[in-house]
Amino acid sequence: MLGLRPFRSATYFLLLWNAGILCLCLLGFCGLFREILRVRLLLLLDNQLVDRSNGLIELWRSIPAVAQDTMRDEINTGALGARLFVPDGSSIIADPAPDDSLTGIYRPRAFTPDGTSYFKGVNDKQLDHEAFLRSLRGEMVHSTVSLRGQSVRVVSVPVKENGETLFVLQSARSLNEYHSEMSAVTRELLRSIPLLLVVSAVGGWILTNRAMKPVRQLRQATERIGASDLSLRLPLRGDDEFTSLTDTLNKMLARLESAFEQQARFTADASHELRTPLTVLRGNTSLALTGDRSAAEYRSTIERTHKAVCAMSTLVDQLLLLSRADANQILIEPERIELKDVVLEAIERVSAPGAASAVIDLCSDECIVIGVQSLLCQVVMNLIHNAQHHSSPEDTIEVRVRIDTRSAVLTVEDDGDGIAAEHLPHVMERFYRTDKARAAYQGNGLGLAICKSIIEAHKGSMSISSEPGEGTCVRVMLPLADTVVSI
Repeated sequence: MLGLRPFRSATYFLLLWNAGILCLCLLGFCGLFREILRVRLLLLLDNQLVDRSNGLIELWRSIPAVAQDTMRDEINTGALGARLFVPDGSSIIADPAPDDSLTGIYRPRAFTPDGTSYFKGVNDKQLDHEAFLRSLRGEMVHSTVSLRGQSVRVVSVPVKENGETLFVLQSARSLNEYHSEMSAVTRELLRSIPLLLVVSAVGGWILTNRAMKPVRQLRQATERIGASDLSLRLPLRGDDEFTSLTDTLNKMLARLESAFEQQARFTADASHELRTPLTVLRGNTSLALTGDRSAAEYRSTIERTHKAVCAMSTLVDQLLLLSRADANQILIEPERIELKDVVLEAIERVSAPGAASAVIDLCSDECIVIGVQSLLCQVVMNLIHNAQHHSSPEDTIEVRVRIDTRSAVLTVEDDGDGIAAEHLPHVMERFYRTDKARAAYQGNGLGLAICKSIIEAHKGSMSISSEPGEGTCVRVMLPLADTVVSI
């Protein structure tokens, strides 16, 4: 599946990429889960400490002021001891009862603004001095400190009376249980990493195979398509990027099939056209070598041979011109040309006795185009020559030149036989001739193809309209010189 060099294949890299992304996502999820759990547990512990502090403060406020003073005096003189219990079993002062660091329970402490214990009979130390200073400003402070080698969470709550801070109450609880829970969760998450990696690899493999499946199908379908049979098309499935790629490849195959068919037809037709003059050459030369001939017979043989060589030379020149057009090398040193002068020169060169005469209708405005005059003259000559061979001597051929907005329009129209509708789309193809044209006119079917190539090289267009028995109209449009950027 990965080929001969799997570690350099796109499938291999996609597999690593997908597995890596899934692994990072799972590890990120685990890290996020641990962080959320840490924050939630710490918040729960803080809330418990705040509730405990608020309960102690409410208990202290519920005692009448006189009783509070009496209690303080009794505490200071040692008559009451140093313990004030609340319903949950804790005490607001508990110097005689030490902190239980094993269970993580720390008794609350109360400190006056000067930093001493609110109950003078109790020798307490602040759990967190920085938090105490901040609480004096009226702020409830959550902090973590180290006491006796243990991490302890402390909540410092200011207690005010008549707008002044009476004392700061600090409640604390060990974080041993919290750290124990977090350690247990971390261990379980770390133990799950190998499983996460396996899941990531399997998930990446599945995703990669699903993503690369269309590519494999395209490769398999493409392997069935050979140069000898380009008619097969790749299957279209779904509506994604691969479907768009497949459709593009099918269009490319269609163009290739058309090009191959045209090339094969071109080669066959060129071979056929060249065979005729070559046969004439071989026949005449063989005949001349069979024995002694008279001077008149030798001259006749040479004339036929010369005619065959001229026909073959013309065909080769036409093929060379088409080849240059295919390579975009047909235009050499283009210049500004008056199209009307090109038409006049072409008509003068194709005028022949016994052929349909040409009627010229030229516009009065200047009609300047950019191109090669000899090539444009060849286009006009070919069009008029075609019209003459498909018209009777009594017919007329009208040649018009007009300006249509930003284009020069050349029209060659005859009253000849016309072209059937089924042949119109193909008449500008190379070597294409109708059966009627083959019988009536011994051309090679390259004239209109050459005209089309020359016009397209000049950034123009050529169209043909015709009706059988009513004649044919060829319309050529060329951009005017002022509108041409570059050729």
